[in-house]
This record gives sequence, structure tokens and C-alpha cells, in this order.
Amino acid sequence: MDLVVSCTNDPQNGGIYRVDMDTGIVERCYHSQCMGIARFGSFLVAASQSPGRSPRYTREGRISHSIVCLDEEFDIVSIACVDELGMGDLHDAVVHNGRLWVVDTLGNRIVGFSIRKKRVGLRLGHSHSLVPDLEWIDPVSREPDSSHLNSICFHRGRILVAAFGRFERYREYEGRGYADGCILDVTDAIRPFGSSRRTGDERAILEKLADPHSVMSLNGELWFTEAKRRRVMRGSEVVVELSQGYVRGLACDGKSLYVGRSLSRHGSSEPESQCCVVRVAVNSGRILGSVALSAREVYAVGVGTPRA
Repeated sequence: MDLVVSCTNDPQNGGIYRVDMDTGIVERCYHSQCMGIARFGSFLVAASQSPGRSPRYTREGRISHSIVCLDEEFDIVSIACVDELGMGDLHDAVVHNGRLWVVDTLGNRIVGFSIRKKRVGLRLGHSHSLVPDLEWIDPVSREPDSSHLNSICFHRGRILVAAFGRFERYREYEGRGYADGCILDVTDAIRPFGSSRRTGDERAILEKLADPHSVMSLNGELWFTEAKRRRVMRGSEVVVELSQGYVRGLACDGKSLYVGRSLSRHGSSEPESQCCVVRVAVNSGRILGSVALSAREVYAVGVGTPRA
């Protein structure tokens, strides 16, 4: 089984890897740090730091982020820099019903881009463009990255978002206990892009989570990882719990789950873990094997390579 795996927080070895879970062959195909990855036809769309040997910076001193489109050979087809839209520290990316949704973690919001068949403005691929037209901003937040929104999925017709916690201050979630994270249904709170309306129409469907990540809808059920507790969840049920590391990145081919395990974030008392992708049986939760990566942290896992 071929996977595409994005890796982050590693200037030396971050990027996108092609991983063959059957043979153990690993190939680094894209060399800029990135997080969310999504399919658009035969292309792969990545929420990435601006490509290059050294990162570009905005006028505010932040690393510049872009929506990068890659072809079947992982060559760059288009780069859409989103700094001018006030977006930063991009996390998840999902293509759904003719729209690209991106998690703007710095802005405590998700942004929906309509995919148009024109080559103007923000480019996507060879012949399409991106027009920001929808958004949701966490009404609780007052400072950048206070909610740490990180993941989005479409589940039973609803739009769900994972957050580390709903705070007012910059990265207030750091150094706190395990019980602050939640998964929010924001469907009824989506507004036109740029309206700056914060409605409070979202609702938490799951709370008291430990760094929820990688929300995924599968066979009518909601799956996600609790990264700090090192486990994969199906609703409120624990499917598998790993013994070490930080668990983030989740995909399924029907029979197996593919789970990203990053180097530990738990401190020096935690046994040293290896960055890898773990294969898990969907029905039993039994660990079937793993393939190691040279990077420090997995962010997202996708089933199949662009040429598949």
C-alpha cells in the first residue's frame, strides 16, 4: 500500500514522503515543511511553508505560508501565497464539493476557497484559481493561535473542526492539562469571507480531549486521534493506544488504518520514540507493523500517491 505522508517541525527532513507499507521503501519527494495534504484530481495540494531552501518571512516576522499544488512527480505546479489574506501557520487542507478548505491556525479560523475554472488571482494547478468566499472564526479567541484549530472534516453533512482548547490568549493551551481539547460543529456558523462576524453558533460535540487531531469521517462514524494520549478514537471508543510518541495523521484503505507517530512531546521521562507510520487493523485495533521515517514529526497521512 502506497501512502503520502507530510512531515513538519523539521527544517532538515520535513516535507512529503512516499511510503510503501508493504516493502518498507520510503522516498522523500517534496522538501519544504508542510502540514495538511488533499487531493484535487491528479494533483496533491499541500498547506506548506513557502518552498525554497530557506523560508520566506512576512513583514510581521512570521514564516510565509502558501497553498502549493504538486503534480504526479511531486513537482510544483502552482504556489498561492495567502499572507495577504491575513492567514498564517496553515494546518489542515480538504477538498470538498468544489471548494478547498484550509485551517488558518494563526487566525483561529477555517477558510473556504471556491475552486474556479479560471487562471487568475490565487492559482491552483494549471487552469484553476482559488477565491476565498467562506470562513468561520472562533468567537472566543482574541489573540492569534489561542484555539489551535488544526483539523477539519465533513461528517454526515456537517463541518467539524478540532481545537486544542478555546482560549483568549496566544497559545494559552500550552502547559495545561489534558482536558481542554474539543471537536466543534461549525456548520451553522459559517459566514462570507471577510464579514468578521463571530456568531457563537458552533457547538462542541466532543470535549475534554487531549490534543485532538486528524478528524476523519469513515462509514458514518467519526474518527480522530488524541495526540497526547497516543491513541486513535472512534467517537468515544478507543481503537488503539500506542505506547509512546505523539499520534497525529490518520487514513484508512478500508481494512487498515495508517497512523502517524511523531517524536515524543511528553518530556525527557518519556521513552524515546521513532517517527513512523503504523498500520492498524480497523476491526480489531491490532498493530500490524510500521515503517520508520527520517523526519521528526508526521502531520498528515494520505492513502495512495498522486499517480495511483
